[in-house]
Amino acid sequence: MIIATRKLTAVCKSGVKKPVVLRLEAPREENGRWVCWYEIDFPEDGWPAQTTRSFAAGADQMHAIQMGLMKLGTEIHFTSYHKEHKLSWGDSEEGSYGLIVPKNARDLLRGDDITYYGK
Repeated sequence: MIIATRKLTAVCKSGVKKPVVLRLEAPREENGRWVCWYEIDFPEDGWPAQTTRSFAAGADQMHAIQMGLMKLGTEIHFTSYHKEHKLSWGDSEEGSYGLIVPKNARDLLRGDDITYYGK
């Protein structure tokens, strides 16, 4: 069950803006641990569109959600869209996505994300 979504906007190689959709699923217990699955739908951009699906695990439901959000945020910040300043959220053109990342990835943050999630 999806518990949260967010739509970012990517500027594709063609110059056309297309959505990048993030989805976070409710944590569920699997093999004695809590797992939180997430997906990132990337647009077609010179190659077939792809969906990245992965998970993070935690000691309980809250921990699994936190780890899932961190892992999702890290994946977004490592994309070529982020590196090339071609990804935005809402009216923000500065590369802020409102997604947390682990401490060792905070150097990738931009804009308001630096203010809220620190360096």
